[in-house]
This record gives sequence, C-alpha cells and structure tokens, in this order.
Amino acid sequence: MNKKSSSSHTMKRPLLLSSSVFVSVMLASSLAHADPDRMEQIVKQIGIESEDDSPEAKAAEAAVERLVSQAQSAYPTLKVQDEELAARRYNVDAARAAYQPLVSLNGSTARQEVKDFDLHTRSRYANKDLTATLRENIWRGGRDAGEIAISRQNEALAEIDQNAERTTIDFSTRKAALEYNFRSMRQLIEEAAAADASEIRSLADRKFQARQAGRIDVLNATMRESSAKASVARNNLNTQQALLKLTSLLGPSQSPDAMSSEIKTLAVRSLPYPRLSPLLNETVPPSFSEKIAIATEKRSDLALSQGYRQRFYPDIDFLGRYTRAQNQSDYNQPGVGVIKGNTGSSSFELQLNWTLWDSTLDARNNAAAAERNVASARLANARYQLQSETSRLRNFIQEAHKNLDISLNAYKTAGELYAAQKKLYETGLIGIQPLIDAQQEKRSALSEWHQNVYDLQLNLLQWQALQKGLVQAG
Repeated sequence: MNKKSSSSHTMKRPLLLSSSVFVSVMLASSLAHADPDRMEQIVKQIGIESEDDSPEAKAAEAAVERLVSQAQSAYPTLKVQDEELAARRYNVDAARAAYQPLVSLNGSTARQEVKDFDLHTRSRYANKDLTATLRENIWRGGRDAGEIAISRQNEALAEIDQNAERTTIDFSTRKAALEYNFRSMRQLIEEAAAADASEIRSLADRKFQARQAGRIDVLNATMRESSAKASVARNNLNTQQALLKLTSLLGPSQSPDAMSSEIKTLAVRSLPYPRLSPLLNETVPPSFSEKIAIATEKRSDLALSQGYRQRFYPDIDFLGRYTRAQNQSDYNQPGVGVIKGNTGSSSFELQLNWTLWDSTLDARNNAAAAERNVASARLANARYQLQSETSRLRNFIQEAHKNLDISLNAYKTAGELYAAQKKLYETGLIGIQPLIDAQQEKRSALSEWHQNVYDLQLNLLQWQALQKGLVQAG
C-alpha cells in the first residue's frame, strides 16, 4: 500500500510542474509582446530619437505658426492698442493746430419796446450785428512746440505699448501651444504606463490563480495600477486646462472647431528641440520696459520744461475784429419818425497775459519732477531685470542641454534594466516587485527626459522673446 501511494504521488508532480511552466511561458510571452511596441511608439511620438527636420516635427512647428497668426489677428487687446495709438495720433494733430489762427463769427439780434404811460408815447428799438474775429498766437515762450513734443512722446509710448502687446500675445500663444503639446505627450506616457501596470496586474492575477505567486504580488500590482490610473486622470485634467488656455488666446471665433486641425497636430507629435547646444551670443536689445521708462522719462522732462514756460513766460496774442451793425429806432412822438443806421467798425489789439503768481503751476512742476524721478528708477530696474534674465537664460539653457544627454542615458539604462528584470521574472528567478520597480523606473526616466526637453524648449522660447524686447522672468 505504501509503495502504491508513493508511486501515485510521484506521478502527479510532473503534471503540476508541466502545467506551471506552461502558464509561466504564456504569461511572460504576453507581457513581452505588449510593452515594447507601445513604448517604442511613445518614444517616437515625443521625438526622443527623431530628427528636428522630420515631417512630423515640421507639421507641429507649422501648426504653432498658424495658431500665432490667428491670435495676432483676433485677440481683443490688440484692437484696444490699435485704437489707443490712433487716439494719440489725433492728439498730435490737435497740438499742431495751436499754430493755426482762430477765426470765429459771432452775431446777435435784439428788439426792445418802451411805453410811457404818462406821456402816452411808445418807442421801439431793433439791433442786428455780426462780428468776425481773428486771433493769432504771437509768442508763448515755446509752449506750443512743447505741447507738440509731449503729444509725439505719448504717440511713441502708444507705439511701444502696441508692439509690446503683440509680442506678448505671440509669446503667450507659443507658450500655451508648447504647454499643451507637453501635456499631450505626457498623457501618452502616462496612458502607456497605466496600460503596462494593468498588464502586470493581470499577470499577477493569473500567476496567483496558478499558485505561482502570493496574494501580496496581486496587491502590489493592483496598487501600482491604481496609482498609474490616478496619474492619467490628473494629467488629463492638466491637458484640458492647457487646451483651454491655448484656445482662449485665439480670440472670439464663430466656429468652435476653428484651428482644430492645428490643435490635433500638437496632440500627436512633440515639438522639436535643438540637438546641438545653442551659443546664445546675440546682443540683447533693450526691453519694452526699458523703452517705456526712457520714453516716460523724456515725457516728464518735456512736461517739466512746459510747466516752467507757463510759469515764467507771458503770452502775446494778436486780436482783430470787424463788426457790422444795423440799428433802427421808432419813436411814436410828434415830429420824430423812424431812425435807421448802418455802422461798421474794426479793431486790432495786441494782448499781453502774464501770470505772476499761481501756486497750482508750482505744484504741477513739482509733480512733473517727481514723475521724472519715478521714470528714472523704473529705467534702472528695467535694465537690471534685463541683465539678470539674460544671464539666467544663458546659464539655464546651456546646463539644461547638458542634462538631456544625462537623462537620455538614464532612460536607456532603465530600459535595459526593465528588459533584464523581465527575463528574470520569466524564468521565475525574481518576484513581481522588482519587475514593477523596473517598469516604474523606466517610466520615470522617460518622464524626466521629457520634462528636461520641455524646460529647455520653454527657456529657449523666453530667450527668443528676450530678443524681441519681452522679459518673461522664469
């Protein structure tokens, strides 16, 4: 009896071993086929091994240019700046008009009736007159020229504001497009990582059913899957917010699907980045803030000079008048009838107006002097910000470009580690946790490389804006 039972026991063990080996081979085979294809597609989409001049990269760049063109033509604040500049130009014309003479025409008519009840008399009076006036400014101490200069300076400020707004919309649209592109590519990475985590969890379930793994493997794999799905949901929210930010910069549109093809292009291919480290030796021009401070400082100087002229110089004006009048008097008295008269008169004057004391003018001059000091302080601050941001960008871009090679090597190493861990898991030499760790490390390395590319692209975009005069501190 003992022999028989022992024989029966030895017959069952090879069957169990054969079944477990079959299950392991099948599960490992399904894992090996799904993961490489998925991740290779993601790597291609985010441009980790493709060239800058690939058709996909060129299509993504062209999509950004069309989005910028749409924003430049439709964003509401640009219309505001256009109207502001037009108003400033009309003010220049108004200031120039001070050199033109003032011609006016005034007329009046009057009728009067007087009754004397004691003498029983009645008198009527009628008067009509028309006066033409010519006024010409002879001398104002240069204040007319000062008003023109101030108006032109306001026009120059409006032009700077207009250019600054256009450059800001250009930068904001490119930045929003870059962020949406980054979030879309990150969404692909997160979805691929979640799919890998689901496959590993499914593998753990099946191995648990085959009694090749413990319950702890299933719990670990399930926890990793849940975490991966949460990352997908969180990044999806970020992607939607980035899309809303981008579409809001495109201005009001009659069609909700406007520019949809450009937006779809950004969702399937990463924008290119320079493979070689940029030199960044270009001379940085003055920023818009610096230009505004210089123009404001000059306007304050003109206003202060204008105030002193008004305070200490007299006005001399020429005034000429010509009046034509018609009078009629009707006296209801014996021997007196209707008396009519037509008269014409002319006069010429030189008028002198000199303000000897006005505390309001003194206060205005003090205010203009204070505004000039404010403009000087803003100019110094603008130059300091430009210098600081230039140094920061040069340093960051150079170092960020070096980090790309480091993070790329880390991704390749993580990929080799994952492949090695997978083979060990297939042979049953390790448990599922090292495989989960290796898969997570590969995903983290790819995300880190992608983040470094985005940081480089964003700072290069800020450098390009700096070349146009726009300082966007990082």
